[in-house]
Amino acid sequence: DTVFWWVDVTSGEPCAPDGLFEFTGVAGPPTGPAAVWEVPLNIPLGDIPYFNPNGCEEGMAGIIRVVDILKVPAEFATIQEAIDTANPGGLVSIAPGTYPEIGLVVSVDDISIEGGLDVKGQPAVVLGPEPGTISSPSTLTIDGAEDVELVGIHFTGARGVTGGGVAIESGSAGITDCLFTDNESLLGGGLSCISGSVRVTDCTFRDNTSEVGGAAFLQDSGAIITGCLFEQNAAFTSGGKGQGLGGGIAAGLGTLTITESVLRDNDAVSGGGIHLSGGSASIGDTRICGNGPDQIFGTWTNQGNTAVRETCSDLFVPEDFPTIESAFEVAQNGDTVYIAAGSYIAQSDDSLILEGLAVSVIGETNSDGTPAVQIYGTIGCWAQNTTPFVFENLNVRNMYLYDAAAMVTNCNIEFGSGQAGGLALLNFIGAIRDCRVANCSGQFLPGGVYVADQLDDAVIPESQVDFIDCVVEGNTGSCPLPGCSGSAGVGIYSGVANFTRTVIRNNNSGFGGLRSSNAQLSLTDTTVCGNSTPGQIIGAWTDNGGNTVIDKCPEECPGDFNDDGSVDGGDLGFLLAAWGGPDADINGDGNTDGGDLGLFLSVWGDC
Repeated sequence: DTVFWWVDVTSGEPCAPDGLFEFTGVAGPPTGPAAVWEVPLNIPLGDIPYFNPNGCEEGMAGIIRVVDILKVPAEFATIQEAIDTANPGGLVSIAPGTYPEIGLVVSVDDISIEGGLDVKGQPAVVLGPEPGTISSPSTLTIDGAEDVELVGIHFTGARGVTGGGVAIESGSAGITDCLFTDNESLLGGGLSCISGSVRVTDCTFRDNTSEVGGAAFLQDSGAIITGCLFEQNAAFTSGGKGQGLGGGIAAGLGTLTITESVLRDNDAVSGGGIHLSGGSASIGDTRICGNGPDQIFGTWTNQGNTAVRETCSDLFVPEDFPTIESAFEVAQNGDTVYIAAGSYIAQSDDSLILEGLAVSVIGETNSDGTPAVQIYGTIGCWAQNTTPFVFENLNVRNMYLYDAAAMVTNCNIEFGSGQAGGLALLNFIGAIRDCRVANCSGQFLPGGVYVADQLDDAVIPESQVDFIDCVVEGNTGSCPLPGCSGSAGVGIYSGVANFTRTVIRNNNSGFGGLRSSNAQLSLTDTTVCGNSTPGQIIGAWTDNGGNTVIDKCPEECPGDFNDDGSVDGGDLGFLLAAWGGPDADINGDGNTDGGDLGLFLSVWGDC
């Protein structure tokens, strides 16, 4: 083997050369040349430390690990043969495939057993008994060996006594990127660790069963679990025997630390998620939900950001998750994220855009019903499915909903900017109700509202949108292309759009108003006024009655019939009493009707 460096490098612990190699005067790329070390064939197994002599005191150091690689099946016909041959520091490398080997035993310290991965980075090495096996030993047992590493292996189908997939007996191991499914045992369906220690990282335990510890049984051991998923495991009683403790994890004595993990939808007689008996347990940045009959039995310490809920479908920000992004990271299709009153800043331009999921987002409201949640950034969803969801009670900069079916209610979309500043709906089915889109700026696409069907291979081929009791006002647009002056207001460029009791006003750009192109557009009791384009509307539309389309909006506060300085319920009563006559005529057509009601609602509140 050959090792290359582009900096000066010397072997040895930081700032302490050992004489194995030394390269100075090395020029970095692109001038070069690099430092080149041909690793001697007789080099002993183990770690070779090295450092940059110009920065060793600042921690500019590294390690070369020399290991003996034993390849299965290229060099060894069976995994056990490779394990028996391995020396400390050795690596058993298993090629992708299914290996019906059981009863594997590791008794040598400091060896690694690593399976090949598929193109998606998932374990492609499958270990377990032949399908249909009723009884079997543990697939792999670590018998007193220390510092064993298991990486990238799928353990499945075992029918053992302890640790169906992996049993650790008075040894220590690290288990990384492994999958445990459909294993069964009396203690620890997928994994058991008795009088040992185990570190489990980025592993999944699913559909494992046991009498104690459906997925994992830990007794008198030290266990650290990070970034793992435990779901649909079960601890059961058999024929009236067995305790049924810990559907996900059962731990007694010892120490248990769980971080950045999810335990959901596991079942047991007691401790559906986790059963603790003695010892100490600390849990942080973890979601424990939907387990039955309870989530955790026993005493534990919350290290922060641990969500323990009866249902997995409801996620609470910031009570359970400190940020909206952290809730989105664990959300699944059909879940609801509830956001408490307050201000939230998006971590990046697209950090609040969900992809491949339909997740409802509901904000808290003020006492008057207005949104109490302010999101400084863009929120949205590229659902790629027709599962319905809702966005409610939000103040946001922009809202983008793509290939989605949703109801947006009581949202204020204001001061947004971007190619489409404001509300963009692509291949969308649903309704926008009681929302305001205001003071947004579009660059090339409209500032305000943009509806189109332009996504390739969309699940929803044609948009169908209802705008009800909404206001679109004060938006602007620009365009970077020569001869393009931008647009603002509402642009409907395909699909079907219906506006009811909606106001589109005072939008200003090269085009300002309501534009319809290759779309079916209808208006009912809707007002379009004061926009920069004369005539207000471009394109065909259906007039369902009660509409007001005028170049100049009516005077401010035209609905203050009782002259008390506000448009409110008293004025509404007057308007309804005058319905059909001239007394509450606002739009100047001589009759009190739906057009007047639309204008009236658009100026509701203090004058």
